[in-house]
Amino acid sequence: MSDDDWKKITATAYPAFHSAIAFDDAVSKKDFAGAIKQYTAELMLYSPDATTKPGPGLADTLQLAQAYTKPGDSRDEVKAVWFYARAWDFAPPAYKAQLEPQLDYWYKRFHGTLDGDAAIKSQIGAIEAQAQTTLFPPASFTIAPAPTPAELAHHAYTSSDPKTLGLEDKEYILANGNDVDANGLWAC
Repeated sequence: MSDDDWKKITATAYPAFHSAIAFDDAVSKKDFAGAIKQYTAELMLYSPDATTKPGPGLADTLQLAQAYTKPGDSRDEVKAVWFYARAWDFAPPAYKAQLEPQLDYWYKRFHGTLDGDAAIKSQIGAIEAQAQTTLFPPASFTIAPAPTPAELAHHAYTSSDPKTLGLEDKEYILANGNDVDANGLWAC
């Protein structure tokens, strides 16, 4: 067999084998770390163009996103958001409506929902734009995590006149806020 023929066969077979192993790991073994490893190895074998049109590369981009959402040590909501965004970017229009709620859910689950829907849509739009340019997230890719209770208490204390806060807000600040905010509230 010539080298060219061998390359043609392996270019098709190796990704299919990785996909099959990943599916078996995910479905029958519940080994999501193994599935992530296999889906990643598979996607690395495809040309970037092969993951931007309907076919196994795009389908397994979605499978990789789903594997990152499964319980266990391999759960990585930030990478799940990236791969959902990548799958959404290149999915046929009929499938976008099914992918968008997943993308929104995992983004909100990691980041929190205090920014308001317009801000969240803008942030997700920025991630979708980044995911169009490359299959795998850059090492510097992050999503700001949800605010901590202390950050929420500080925001509640500083965003309006503490004298006008409701009783629940005051209790929340006293229970979760830093000493400066709590003492300032007591002084009102």
